[in-house]
Amino acid sequence: IGREFAWTDRTARNYMMVYQAFKTETISDLEPIDVRALYLIASPATPEPVRQEAIRQAAIGPVTHATVKAVVAEYQKTGDGEEAARKLFGAIRAAQAQEAQGRKLLPSPAEARRTAIETGAHTLDRNGAYQPPMTVENQQAWRADLHRLGPLQDFVRWVAGVGNAAGIVKIINRRYWRDEFDPREAMRAAAWLTDFAKELECRSEKRQTSAN
Repeated sequence: IGREFAWTDRTARNYMMVYQAFKTETISDLEPIDVRALYLIASPATPEPVRQEAIRQAAIGPVTHATVKAVVAEYQKTGDGEEAARKLFGAIRAAQAQEAQGRKLLPSPAEARRTAIETGAHTLDRNGAYQPPMTVENQQAWRADLHRLGPLQDFVRWVAGVGNAAGIVKIINRRYWRDEFDPREAMRAAAWLTDFAKELECRSEKRQTSAN
């Protein structure tokens, strides 16, 4: 487990416990349930009525760890798992219905986007999404740029905190991934990053000079 998945013993046992509790259910039925909630629902200490009600609730909307924890706490006070599940999940459904009703009063996505562009602030639409203050075309261009630059930003941040490069090479050797890494490509990438850093620094100095 440690070698193939980098899991702890506890994580593996949690997954096995979830399988034992939900092996008769389909994966799609369980997707709305938070992973930590799944662990709690699968626990032998969780009464069967709570488990079944959680699955029924998942067909309506997301099931969080906090919700299941509250249901289990209610059951521990009353000793009635079915009543605890009915009471708390019923309250959740009522809140969700009220939220859905409130969303109907919000603008459509197109109207929310127009408002966002006019005001310069993200605007909530009736689908529960915040529309940005930009046209659809500009947003698509922004996402395309983010798709290109996101991995670079993640890599730079990761390298900044990774520490000793020799330690990374040891991992590569231990995993037999040496053929996946060409030293010449790494050197070219390093040279490019050096030019990249100089250009960033130069533009930063220009902006600071203009501001002054």
